[in-house]
Amino acid sequence: MSFAATARDGILGTLRAPDLRREALNYGKLMSGTLGRMGLQALYFFVLANALSLAELGLFASAAAVGLMLASFSGLGFGGLAFRAAAGRPRLLGRYLGAYFAGLCLTLPLGLALALPVWLALFQAAMPLTAFAAILLVEMGIWRSLEVLAQAQTGLGRYGASSLILTLGASIRAAGAVLLAMTGGGLDAWVAIYFVTNLLALAVVWYFLRPAARLRLRLRLLRARLRDGLMFAVSYFALNAQGQVDKVIVLSLADARLAGIYAIASRLVDFTALPLRSFYALYTRKLIGEGRRIRNAVRRILTMEAVILAISTLGFLVVVGLLSQW
Repeated sequence: MSFAATARDGILGTLRAPDLRREALNYGKLMSGTLGRMGLQALYFFVLANALSLAELGLFASAAAVGLMLASFSGLGFGGLAFRAAAGRPRLLGRYLGAYFAGLCLTLPLGLALALPVWLALFQAAMPLTAFAAILLVEMGIWRSLEVLAQAQTGLGRYGASSLILTLGASIRAAGAVLLAMTGGGLDAWVAIYFVTNLLALAVVWYFLRPAARLRLRLRLLRARLRDGLMFAVSYFALNAQGQVDKVIVLSLADARLAGIYAIASRLVDFTALPLRSFYALYTRKLIGEGRRIRNAVRRILTMEAVILAISTLGFLVVVGLLSQW
């Protein structure tokens, strides 16, 4: 059987049901948000790349990469468990969100402490510690919390709210980049704008779009599911590191300017997989919701991953070809 046929059967196997129209509508909601975010992220990155020098962009991208990797452990991994609870046992969502925010209070200072040697080794001569810490706080705490709220809405089947959360966050970030360009640019100014705009996005989402679940901290749940949360965090770190550690490596082996060029190229590649991420969120929720009733679940998940890998690789080759001509 050809790869295309295998991918087609794996992706559509769970959708051959009377609710196909509803699933298509749900995907449309997610996809509309994804297309909107693609446009906003393209605007954000274009403006930012012109407002900052290549060296400043490289420093910012590398610091953000460190923050994104550490964000894998934010909330002790209970962000991922909150998505599973929303998809399978929504009445427990408030308890898992409570565990996430309680864990966040522990992982934020711990993450900053672990990142200090990285700052001393790579950033000390070019970026103040306060700016480095502000970027890490955004990635580990503010933006990660916004993502957790969006994932919880996805797990509940509220795809419009989930898309709106991420679109709103991208919009406010883009507005911050435009403000930076209007005020003359500079890394120090951007770090301040970046922190404030992300905090504003989280405040707006928390007030208007958070899931309708009362936060409850249950220490018994925290202790019982801590191992699962940490296992999720480790696996999420392994996934994040594949897309982020290269920026830190480029900065350590070359210089900030080359790191900026690399950040631009890798960002262009990231855009190629965005349309499939919406389908992947919908597909994952269906797997969790139906549980053991879905046969050959592992094979289908691996098929989805293979399709995403193939499309991302193709996008990378296209970008390399365009850059080689340019």
